[in-house]
Amino acid sequence: MTFEAGATGRLPSTPPDDRAAPGPTWMADWPLAHPRPTGDWTAAGPRGWARLDPERSDARSVQPADDRKLPALDRTLRRGELIGYRAGRRAVVATGDRFVKVIRPARVTRLVAIHEALVDTSGSPAVPRVADATEDGAVDLTVLRGRSLHDLIRRGADHAVLRDGASAIAALHATEPPEGLTVGTPDTATRWVGVVGRAEPGVARSLVPLATSVDAAVASATARLAQTVIVHADCHDKNLFLDRDGPGFIDLDGARLGLREEDVSNLAVHVALRALQGGSPVDVALARRDVVVAAYRRSAPLDDAALVALERAVWFRLACLYRFRANSRPLVPTLLALAHRRTLND
Repeated sequence: MTFEAGATGRLPSTPPDDRAAPGPTWMADWPLAHPRPTGDWTAAGPRGWARLDPERSDARSVQPADDRKLPALDRTLRRGELIGYRAGRRAVVATGDRFVKVIRPARVTRLVAIHEALVDTSGSPAVPRVADATEDGAVDLTVLRGRSLHDLIRRGADHAVLRDGASAIAALHATEPPEGLTVGTPDTATRWVGVVGRAEPGVARSLVPLATSVDAAVASATARLAQTVIVHADCHDKNLFLDRDGPGFIDLDGARLGLREEDVSNLAVHVALRALQGGSPVDVALARRDVVVAAYRRSAPLDDAALVALERAVWFRLACLYRFRANSRPLVPTLLALAHRRTLND
């Protein structure tokens, strides 16, 4: 599938059907894949989990308990239910009163340090506490109170919940950054072209002009901004929890210093995405985006050019990601159209 912008730049009122662009043959057995730039992809389907070589379209079933790069996973699986898995990289096991993140042993120290630093930061939103950590890669984390924003959206929550989510991000950004955090940069669209190219090289070539445009817009809009706030760096609705006693965040592995527009754009795009996934027209989805942005601006300023450019980058990344998820693949043309918008009025 290729994407061409219409002369008016207008978006379809409902997500178009993408049946004319079937996915790679392996998606029949493995309809959900987690693409990455290098190494095998993790894929999932009715038969369980697989390691996928996207260049060769070769998928091999795997048993998470046998993952040699995650030596703590076998014993941790005896404690609860596997709810997330990336072969050779990480897993999450729910035990009832804990979530156990299983990672490569060399990464334990940094993960523990990030959580401990944020727990000890006065005024910060809640984060899971490290209840235990072992040298072979198992990190026990306490359960946050409340519900994820994702769950609340699925239950039909109104715009007040979206405003609460935006306020939670503002509270995180207002927190004094703990020592040791380094400055990072947003993901690039060009990198995601390379990811797509591993499985669909023809599609990847067609995406190069749009990716180049997106990356140039991000670079131009963010070059003059100071990256001085703590950012979650993966701030979407599944990682943000709301409770009557206050908000909280999970999955803090990538927390760093950066631009406030990074987190706001990511959350704003994801709440719009959930509307699209539920069958809502584009204008309804973008209205949800507007709620998040307006609510954040009540707490802190945002740079318009940076926000729009970073939103384009998020839409592009999601378009690349959802090419390899059968249920959401029909949304890809709409996601690319949204990535093409140079202003919010396009």
